[in-house]
Amino acid sequence: MTRAATAGMAATPDDEGDAGRAGAGSAGLAHEVRADLADWSARTSCASPADLSAVALTVAVHLPDLGRRERALAGLITLWTIGFDALVDEGGLPAAALDAVVARCKAIVRAAPRAPRVHGATEPVPAMQLALALGEIGRGLAAYGSFPPLADAWRASFARMIDAIVRQRRLGLAEASGVAPSDPGAFMALAADSVGVPHYLTACLILYDDPGLATRLPQLLAGAAACARVIRLANDLRTWGREEREGTTNLVVVEAAAIGRLRPELTPDRRRERALTALERRLARQLADTRALLAAMPTAGGAPEIGMARLVRVVTGVYARRDYRRAVPD
Repeated sequence: MTRAATAGMAATPDDEGDAGRAGAGSAGLAHEVRADLADWSARTSCASPADLSAVALTVAVHLPDLGRRERALAGLITLWTIGFDALVDEGGLPAAALDAVVARCKAIVRAAPRAPRVHGATEPVPAMQLALALGEIGRGLAAYGSFPPLADAWRASFARMIDAIVRQRRLGLAEASGVAPSDPGAFMALAADSVGVPHYLTACLILYDDPGLATRLPQLLAGAAACARVIRLANDLRTWGREEREGTTNLVVVEAAAIGRLRPELTPDRRRERALTALERRLARQLADTRALLAAMPTAGGAPEIGMARLVRVVTGVYARRDYRRAVPD
């Protein structure tokens, strides 16, 4: 998941409600995941201590019943996404160079589990590090018996995610230059992939090492998509003020712009107020719909479905109170 998604997931043990209980119960596992990821994070410098803490607790909450190896690999997948997101947003790469990085990453995923090719000296160091880590992720996932029937879904989710991250960045730059913001519906479709949740959850299906999950794939992917929409809404409702200061396009900005097109007489503050109200109502509806969707699945008691429900409950619980983009205590 991207920095946007993990920003709100670093709950601490003193949080109230579901999020706090999950944080307290998962603290030991989170410490373990953080220790397993610390070396890679230090070598790549793509994640802050807050990011690393958020990733570790997110994985611990989501996958408490899997093994240490599986949680570490799930964490690496999320750290990779954070690193790619940072490269796109902060790397200052020209469009052609960024397109080349995207093409290389897609080629590595298509070739998995084969190792990536040796990179040229002209490639940016962060891109080289990400390429090597992506090869490591591919080899790790391919070691599971569930990889062959689920590999195509994993590859497709990866391609959608990195395309969406790049597209969202370019939309933000265009809007900063005066281009009108996107239609809210189209932007949500993009943002639900760019947040990284569908790719993360699809990759995690492989970690359950159950080839039979392929028969449930359509339902599981629908559940992952619903979780992504809810998490994206919760994130943007909590972080819009910070992201507005940073110049980042989010759902609040897009919704307010759409309201302004319909009601140009409204002041910017009134447009934002109406956007926040509309999005809060939408989050409540979609959260209820997502819970109902997961509960109504024929295999609602399965580990992937339970994990998704737990992840959504905890993440939205944290976002309801805090933005953890800033440093969090270990």
